[in-house]
Amino acid sequence: MNVFKKKAMALLVIAMMVFVSIPAFAAGPNAVTLTWDGSTTADPRTGPIGANGTQTAPWIIDSPEKLAGLAALVNDGTYSPGGGSYPAAGEIFVIASYTSSDAYPDYNPYDTAQLGQLVFDLAGYAWTPIGGAGPERDGIPYAPYFGGVLDGNNNAIINLNVVPVAGDQTAHASGYGLFGFVNGGAVANLVLGSDSDESQVNLGTTAPYTNVGAVAGYLYGQVINVVSYVETVFAANNDSSNVGGIVGGLDWNGTAIDPELKVLKYSTVRYTVNHADVTGGSRVGGIVGGVYLSLPSGIAQNDQVLVKQSGNHGTVASVRTSQRTYVGGVVGYNEGHILGSYNQGAINSRGGNYIAGAAGILTDYNAPPTGVGSIERTYTSNTVFPDVSIVPEQKPLFASADNSARPTLTRTFWLDTGVRQDIGTPGWGTGVDINLQLTVPQMQGTNPIPGTSDDIAAYMGVDPVTNLNYFTLVANDFPTFGWLGAAPFVLRTYDNGSPMELPSSTDISTAVFLDGRLGSGGSGTQADPFGDWASAAAAVGSAVTPTIYIMGAVEVSSSASFTLTGADVKRSDTWTGSLFEVVTGGNAVFGNITIDGNKSNMGNYICEALIDVQGNGVVSLNSGTLLQNNRAGAGAGIRLLERAYVTMSGTAIIADNEVVNYGGAAGVFGYSTFIMSGGLIEDNLAGVRGDAVDVSDNGTFYWYGGVINSNASSASRIAVTVNDPGAIFEINPAQSTATSAITGIIYLVDNADIKVASTVASLPLVIECEAPDFDVVVARAVNYTFVQGDVSAFSYFDGSYDFDTDGATIYLN
Repeated sequence: MNVFKKKAMALLVIAMMVFVSIPAFAAGPNAVTLTWDGSTTADPRTGPIGANGTQTAPWIIDSPEKLAGLAALVNDGTYSPGGGSYPAAGEIFVIASYTSSDAYPDYNPYDTAQLGQLVFDLAGYAWTPIGGAGPERDGIPYAPYFGGVLDGNNNAIINLNVVPVAGDQTAHASGYGLFGFVNGGAVANLVLGSDSDESQVNLGTTAPYTNVGAVAGYLYGQVINVVSYVETVFAANNDSSNVGGIVGGLDWNGTAIDPELKVLKYSTVRYTVNHADVTGGSRVGGIVGGVYLSLPSGIAQNDQVLVKQSGNHGTVASVRTSQRTYVGGVVGYNEGHILGSYNQGAINSRGGNYIAGAAGILTDYNAPPTGVGSIERTYTSNTVFPDVSIVPEQKPLFASADNSARPTLTRTFWLDTGVRQDIGTPGWGTGVDINLQLTVPQMQGTNPIPGTSDDIAAYMGVDPVTNLNYFTLVANDFPTFGWLGAAPFVLRTYDNGSPMELPSSTDISTAVFLDGRLGSGGSGTQADPFGDWASAAAAVGSAVTPTIYIMGAVEVSSSASFTLTGADVKRSDTWTGSLFEVVTGGNAVFGNITIDGNKSNMGNYICEALIDVQGNGVVSLNSGTLLQNNRAGAGAGIRLLERAYVTMSGTAIIADNEVVNYGGAAGVFGYSTFIMSGGLIEDNLAGVRGDAVDVSDNGTFYWYGGVINSNASSASRIAVTVNDPGAIFEINPAQSTATSAITGIIYLVDNADIKVASTVASLPLVIECEAPDFDVVVARAVNYTFVQGDVSAFSYFDGSYDFDTDGATIYLN
């Protein structure tokens, strides 16, 4: 039965644009609305001949009936712990239209004209979640689950109506939303609801439902690029828990359910916006209700369980009147990492405690020594409105650190409403680059962040994944996201962290082919590539063409060495991801090997770094290593993310690469460390900055020797950019030969650190500072050149030199 009173529907937005205050969507030029009758289903595996559920030939869902058919297939599956239900892990479904029943090529995943052309109207009929909607065991739905990928292709689903499933109104029925339980899968690139329909997830007040969210009730996997206009997410029983505007419960157990699973690398909710009002009992959040950790010792939680670039506009409320409520504008209960997000919604509680603008609690309760709840580059502009006069621990950012000093805030702010935030006192975590309360002009970017010349958007910095600012300013309003201004914005990073494959290939068929995502097996042909490095390296010597084409990233999660004499490693033109990916626990040594990005055959595609080093991964670039000929968004030769550690020595070379944005040779981001003691970085090109190396997001670049030469950008010859007040460039060429040199400008933003050794006076180093006004202590002008007579002005290697808002000013510690 249709329980909605239908409204006249306004135009939906699919291509992403930014309007004042609230991001909106505008329909594609040929958008078509298809309406469901509430009962008919169709097999989503029917359709174009050649479709097989893979990246280049996904199953096509071109009607609401096929979406309902997907739910039926999943929910009819037989569930067993550690087993699964339909579909197979990593199987991909794309919402798209096609024009012929016998011609698959009508669909091209890289054709942006095909984005946002469909609107599925579910017409308010009761929707049975895809997976989940069953009993709970240990806080997790004990029910069929979705383990594949649904790529919405920036299309829309409207008039969603999730209500209790008949017969499940028992204590702690679990897993409600468009998806009930996503286990090892992903939901990406989707618009849910509109600003004129009545989409809702409404479970009422009768039973204590758990794990409730508009997109997914419980998530072991990823939700990426989803904007929800669902009116309400409502599970208003006093004992309901894990209720979120996007996802109810987010977790990762550290292992994949299926040994072949490639999707479950991280559990993340990223690039999402919620407009729904969210009401629950406890663990209630504007984006996610509860973020959890079940990792083995030694794996860093912050690298694995992440809420990123997600914003809430809805009111977040709890009906609970007892303690331990855990209510937050972004996350209610947080054991993970909140990055680059915001809350603009009101918080409303009838009692209890742990109520705050961003996260109700930051905790390391279940974390190994390396894991801890944290908030970074996030702001709140909400006001907390309790229904009672005395409720403890109401705070603008987080209400408690769980009596631990380990939770950390970094560049995180709130609107000054007179409410105090405890930071740095015993049991209340620590703060890094925290200016705490901001005024309205500071929050809106018309006045700079105190102690800097940066507005809030500039101070929050650049997202190294999208190469866009985390935030962009909106006139007379609080900042929104940089990615919302990129139209059409789409991320296809759900397949083990790299973009989807390109639809065709012109690779030389007589070479050796390797797809590291497979892990093992294969014969090395283009149709049946090897799955492991050892097999490909052994076979290349007898190949007609001595080249290994990489069709999928080689992942390094332990110790590995890579050498290849007499042959090259080259990017396949069916692959835009990284060629080598070093993750937590990985230690990769490269020597006597050429790794080629094949940019001349990649058309206009922007690829990933040749080597991507993530979450505490370690890489050595030794003599004979050549990283060349790649085109990327940032860090074309090598990209360091989240505490990665890289050394470059001997005769290693990074040359002839280019980036659209930052770091022609290398991008050093997220508290990572890059040590160059030898080798050559030459003839790399950056579209914006850091022709050779870009250091941002608290990264550190140690230059102990080698040559950085003839790198360029569209602006000027900026050899090294230190683009973050928390980033450091340290120079000590005493360990190297006299041939060491850096040609080109070293560019530092305000408050960036540069550390120099006494021998720096013999090198022709040029420093360019940001926003000079000639109010100097020790300096020449905008460009500062170290010469022999300046040696006495520096405290050398054990001192640092802070360039503050005076630009060219150099202060000696």
